[in-house]
Parts: sequence; C-alpha cells; structure tokens
Amino acid sequence: MDNKINNKWGCNRWGSGKTGKCVIDIYAPNMQIPSYYGYVTGSDMPARDPVSWKLYYSFNGLKYYEASTMEQATNIPTGRNAKTEKWPFNYQSPTPSPSPTPAPTEKPGGSISTPETGKPGGDGGDTMVFWPCWLKFVTT
Repeated sequence: MDNKINNKWGCNRWGSGKTGKCVIDIYAPNMQIPSYYGYVTGSDMPARDPVSWKLYYSFNGLKYYEASTMEQATNIPTGRNAKTEKWPFNYQSPTPSPSPTPAPTEKPGGSISTPETGKPGGDGGDTMVFWPCWLKFVTT
C-alpha cells in the first residue's frame, strides 16, 4: 500500500493468530488502476498472514466491485518480510465518471493528466490517467 516493507497494516484483534474478519479500507485520491497486486509478509507471526480474502474497488466510496478473491492460498511465503506472488487485479467497467471540475494532477516523471484525457490505467500512450479510488481488503 505504501511501498515501505517495514510498515505493518493489519488487525489488532488477530493477536497471535487469525480470529474473525479483518477489513482494511484505503482511499487513494490519485490512483492508476493496477494490473496486479501482492503483499509482503509481516516481520513476525506467520499465523497472521492472510490466506483467504476478497479485494474490492470503488470510484465513489459507495458502490464496490470485486477485483479478486482468494480461498486458502497455499503459496504464501513462510519467510518474514517476504513478497508474495502477484495476483491479477480484475478491473471491469464501469469507467469512473470524471469529477465535475477535475484538476490536473502532476505525477513523477512530469506527466500531467486529467480524467478527460484517457481511461483508468492510462490510454496506452505516454499519458497516465489517475482516478480517485477506494480499496477494501477483507479477509474471509
């Protein structure tokens, strides 16, 4: 979520193992629609590494669409601070509606884009398009 391997994101209620559902909500004001996702295992407690989950996305924070489902993944690394494999992020329409008065967003590399210049994830050219997006990661 933040590309910092030593940061932890999780549920305090899990304690030393998984009990119950964990929900992580993320709001990304300028996000490019990903093609894939993965995570890095925590520095401790392998029993808390998620193995079953659903990942959802939304363009308004109200209506969510399922991007991925995992049931009992068997290939989660046992090492600590280890990267998992990459799973597909299954984006499907609808294309998000641009905000009424979109402001250009400058991104690393100097490209400037607005929602009108392309579709989520870019338009296939040099311009990358970024959208407000909500993500919800729910363990099952």
